Amino acid sequence: DYKVNLDYASGDFTNYLEIDPTFGYTVSGDKHESAVDSTPANCDGKTWSATHDLTYVTSQIHTTACNVAWFDFDISSIPSDAIPSAVTLNYAVDVTSGSPTECVIRHITSEPTSSGATTYSEALTGSKISGTDLGCTTTGTGKTISYNVDGLTELQTDISDADGLHAISLFYDSLTGSDMETKFTYNTSELQVTYQFPAIKADPPT
Repeated sequence: DYKVNLDYASGDFTNYLEIDPTFGYTVSGDKHESAVDSTPANCDGKTWSATHDLTYVTSQIHTTACNVAWFDFDISSIPSDAIPSAVTLNYAVDVTSGSPTECVIRHITSEPTSSGATTYSEALTGSKISGTDLGCTTTGTGKTISYNVDGLTELQTDISDADGLHAISLFYDSLTGSDMETKFTYNTSELQVTYQFPAIKADPPT
């Protein structure tokens, strides 16, 4: 679907065409990172241990483990000069345990790898690019969390670069706590992106 505005200014008859499409982008890989260092008792300071590909992705704070759900979206079909104006992560939660707290989206700037301590670190401490959201505290479908202004800027940076990917984590806003877990539905996470093209101005008629 496209929203098209064709505007004409008085005087020199300058016009521009603005196309504002909204599309959904599914994940190119669902993974979660796991740290199994038993100290400290929460996720603040644990060291990366291993990456696992599972049929679900989990965010968890536990006395012996810290799992961080992260997603890698293929955005290569978005034109490199596109300007995002609204972004929403759509997701579902299969299972919760303990007393999960509100979540936030963090940006992962380094392309995630299957053996990435950098990915694990950024998934926990990267720039927060959304407001906090209580959706991860309960099970259900149709959950959404929207990017803030910083998130739109980070996405535009990823659109402009050459790899065509955009990676984020969905984890608790606080890295401290005890025994909480949220399992996100593996194959339903989607990034909904609305973007604009730069204004195209025509030469005035002669």
